[in-house]
Amino acid sequence: MTQQTAFNRVWNWFVCNKRNPAVTQSGSCVLLNNKGDRCAIGCLIPASIQIEKNNGSINEQANRFPWIKRIIIDGLGSHFLLCIRLAHDCSWAESQAEDSVMSFHELIRSKLEQVADEHGLKVPRVVCSK
Repeated sequence: MTQQTAFNRVWNWFVCNKRNPAVTQSGSCVLLNNKGDRCAIGCLIPASIQIEKNNGSINEQANRFPWIKRIIIDGLGSHFLLCIRLAHDCSWAESQAEDSVMSFHELIRSKLEQVADEHGLKVPRVVCSK
């Protein structure tokens, strides 16, 4: 998987499909929560792979599934993964602030555009279905 492919998947997941962030009731970000929401890294893992809900970091999942380390962690690079993770986590946290004027989806779109710029990626120019 290339960074562009991963970026497109995250963009489609949150910007086009307006999926919710993956957080627990206590506000902790997770790969997959009980509602089926996934974080930016979680949406890179195919739905056919059983990942533990509300628990387990990407590194813990990589120990269970070696291909996750090989394809996602090593293939995409830790800096890129950190950037998309922070886009997710910070967008959710900022959207929860009392004085927030932007929604999670507006914030993550902006942050993902910054990730694309930083990594030389193209923002998908497709029209997202509503």
